[in-house]
Amino acid sequence: DPAAVLALPEPGAAYGFLRAYRHYARGEAYARLGNAAAVRAEAAAIPLRAGPANKEDASLQATALMRIAKAVLEGRAAMLEHRPADAVKAYRTAAKIETSKVLTHFDDPPVWWYPTERSLAAALLAAGDAKQALAQANAALTRRPRDPVSLSVRADALTALGQTAAAEKDRAAAVARWHGDKSAFTAALI
Repeated sequence: DPAAVLALPEPGAAYGFLRAYRHYARGEAYARLGNAAAVRAEAAAIPLRAGPANKEDASLQATALMRIAKAVLEGRAAMLEHRPADAVKAYRTAAKIETSKVLTHFDDPPVWWYPTERSLAAALLAAGDAKQALAQANAALTRRPRDPVSLSVRADALTALGQTAAAEKDRAAAVARWHGDKSAFTAALI
């Protein structure tokens, strides 16, 4: 619930990483509410570094995760503002960081809560590039084969490419794999 997320208190100053992720969570809440300006403000509040980078203490990974969060929110705001080309750039940045060498050894659980290629695929589709959208949806599904939102985005790309039978199969699989309230299964989750 966006209201519950927006009501969460800010962590103390000693918890810089948690403070950054509170901004990310607030940005996602504002995205669900359709408030692009607030999403941008939360993205701007996320620092680019989690302190001095050190291979021994996971600060490199923390910094990478903060950059993913910032890029995802920038993409969300661009999509809300109907600027898919800008969203493509932001989501491409997020996907590049997520699959970078500094994060690839984290796989169980995955380092980021969803495959960012699915957001890139949705932005590419909105920009009119169904072929590349399909490629990115496939990349997301390679890393997380059962992700229902990625399946839904791939179904949209397949539909745009005229492959209706394959699209219907993916759409049915997406709905079957979605747990929880079906009404929450919307484009806001991309």
